[in-house]
Amino acid sequence: MIEEFTYGEGSAFSTFIWNNINIGSRIFFHAVIGGVRYLTAMYYISGFFPAAIGRQNNEIKDKYKNPHLHPEKFSEWWGGIYYPGDHFELSVIKAYEAGLQPPKSDIILIGDPKRSYDLRKSPIVLDKNILSRLDLNGKPIKWNIIDKKGNFLNENMCIRSCLRPPRVLSKPDGDFLENIIIRRIKSIKLDKMLLNFKPINQSDAYRMQLMCSNEKEIEDYIVNNIRILDKNLTYHGRQIRLQDGSIIDVLAEDNKRRPVIIEIKKGTADDSTLTQVLSYLYQYERQYPYEAAIGKIVCGDASYRLKNACEHLGIEIYFYGDILFRT
Repeated sequence: MIEEFTYGEGSAFSTFIWNNINIGSRIFFHAVIGGVRYLTAMYYISGFFPAAIGRQNNEIKDKYKNPHLHPEKFSEWWGGIYYPGDHFELSVIKAYEAGLQPPKSDIILIGDPKRSYDLRKSPIVLDKNILSRLDLNGKPIKWNIIDKKGNFLNENMCIRSCLRPPRVLSKPDGDFLENIIIRRIKSIKLDKMLLNFKPINQSDAYRMQLMCSNEKEIEDYIVNNIRILDKNLTYHGRQIRLQDGSIIDVLAEDNKRRPVIIEIKKGTADDSTLTQVLSYLYQYERQYPYEAAIGKIVCGDASYRLKNACEHLGIEIYFYGDILFRT
């Protein structure tokens, strides 16, 4: 349960985890969301023990809600009624107390809440760009896998094939991933301070990532869903050519009847994007002096300098890349 930084694993991989975990180890969790694999959490392990030990300790049970500690509430996991003192459970407890490796049974991991990270609201995409940098203890992901029919697996299928079982990371691998997470957390804290840096709602952000491979497709999506930026926007046109030859990606109007110039960028927008928007605003107001236009930017993410400049100028940045962080 990520919200309390606990993890329970049954017999399938409990022995593997028991043999490869120590106090101070880091565990990285990943999940597939909308067909894309993301890093969703990191635990800095402060304790681990057979779940049978935790089930006998009321203090632990009161503190944590993990289902492995409360089998009486999840009888379907146990094939019926849970019996707290059966022979197998007692043998697990006896082995653990004697300093021996317990028989194959479920295990509980506890993460230090001060050093662990819950990334579910802003998960980090795990793609070839990141995963190809991991040594995985001498067994890196293979990107040239051929199936039984002689077909090469695509990137997502290679990732799925190689990350299906738990993998052991080297310390440099763990340091690399933790550094990405720390940078991501710092970025989120910075973004929360910027009033004009606004995330597009998550469901639309997922769709844009999955459906849009270039700026035209992002533009198509915005044109067809203009109000994901602002519920008061009305679409007016796209690819609008101004007298100086420059072209506005999308033109809309807000509820104050002000023209809204929207610049679309795939990936990370930088200073040059702001230069474009300011140029469009200047030229548009020269061409239509009776209209005070405002500018907006749609992008995957924005550079630090661009965020600060747009905050100062009052230009809103709408980003679809809350889940698309790259190193």
